[in-house]
Amino acid sequence: MGERTRGGKGTLSLHILPFPASEDFDPFSSRLERTLQALLSTHVRLARNARLPSRSDAQDSSQAPPDEGYNPVKDNIIPRHLVQNTYSRLKLQYASDLCRDWVEDTQPSKHVFEDLAIAAFLIELWRNMYGVPPKAEQKKDDDDNDEHHRRNFPGFVDIACGNGVLVYILLMEGYEGWGFDARRRKTWAILPDWVQARLRETVYIPKPFVDAVSSADGGGPLAELTGAGIPFHTDDDIPRDAFIISNHADELTVWTPLLAARAAANLRRPFLSIPCCSHSLSGAKFRYPPPITKKKGKQQDDASSDPTAQSSDRTGDLKALRAARQASSTVTGDPNSAAVMNSTYGSLTAKTMAIAEEVGYEVERTLLRIPSTRNMGVIGDRKRTIERMRRHAAGENIPEGPDNDSDAKQIETIDDVVREIVRKECAKDGGIEEAAKIWIQRAKGLFHVGARRRGIGHD
Repeated sequence: MGERTRGGKGTLSLHILPFPASEDFDPFSSRLERTLQALLSTHVRLARNARLPSRSDAQDSSQAPPDEGYNPVKDNIIPRHLVQNTYSRLKLQYASDLCRDWVEDTQPSKHVFEDLAIAAFLIELWRNMYGVPPKAEQKKDDDDNDEHHRRNFPGFVDIACGNGVLVYILLMEGYEGWGFDARRRKTWAILPDWVQARLRETVYIPKPFVDAVSSADGGGPLAELTGAGIPFHTDDDIPRDAFIISNHADELTVWTPLLAARAAANLRRPFLSIPCCSHSLSGAKFRYPPPITKKKGKQQDDASSDPTAQSSDRTGDLKALRAARQASSTVTGDPNSAAVMNSTYGSLTAKTMAIAEEVGYEVERTLLRIPSTRNMGVIGDRKRTIERMRRHAAGENIPEGPDNDSDAKQIETIDDVVREIVRKECAKDGGIEEAAKIWIQRAKGLFHVGARRRGIGHD
């Protein structure tokens, strides 16, 4: 490594060429000054944190040395500038009205801008996958663009859509789709009528749970939902080729790849899941154990390889342990660090990815630039969708569903895999049937909370 590994000193200078001053124009406004200071600070930070990998870290001696601030799962799916440019446009177009008309008890400053940032990422992700631009980039009254959208974009379904703002923005941007939630939010009322028609107040019952309890005498728990006037739907009510959005969907997070996979042979639904609170498949709160990783030819739990944990065992100094864990979790924001992976959020994200891979998805993850600590995006089958769209554009005949016995058997195989995962995961709740009952009771409770808020008298 020689010269490359030795530290050195250098000079950084930043030059600007301002517009000429005039009576009504100050070329050095306070905003420009802040921008220049921020730019300079960024350059200094990157220069100070730059480091070279050791010889053992580099797989290729010709590999360019990364700097310490590089994060392999940040801006790894969509380039940063594309998302940021779209976010800036969406913010100018929607933020002011949404914040002004906000009717929820929560602060709009977080929720509005978070949904705008997620919408910006989805728009650029769909451009990447399907080749469909947002409405703002289409020529007015361009029938060819409209037909291109209808032909190539399969639509979306936002499961557990919450306040509905994300659905609203995506619809306004020209993307067809809808969302559902167990509780109608007050925000829905401020949205246009045609958008409200795309927001459905209904509870979701996974198909494996429907199958487990539907054979009961008198219809069992499902009959109770119907008798109470509670609308519900299953996997079969979701369009088979729709893009699934699972944004902080809580109880539906781990279900996301399972419901998305049950589409058709050759056509798993792609999805974006942004995990939040950790729940088991029954809907009960549950903390998944940290993932088991392979290291040096053998499997070991991340916790056992955490040097801070070993230090704690030797010294018993809990204060030092907390400080060490905090430091290890914040250094460069490394999502692969032991502290992050051993956290409840890291374990939930890993579980979602593991289940997606188990049902056959090609899974990617990326840190989203959103104002939330729950900012990991898990994406299923992005590359496969791009390849499928390429083949479709080339005129290749791609079966869209079970047109023959082989396709039907493939669907049956996926269903078998899903059922086996559900059976295995629900064992801790007493089996699939017991887990289904727990899920349905929780769904009833969520719906009743929404009904009480609206003054509807459900018992």
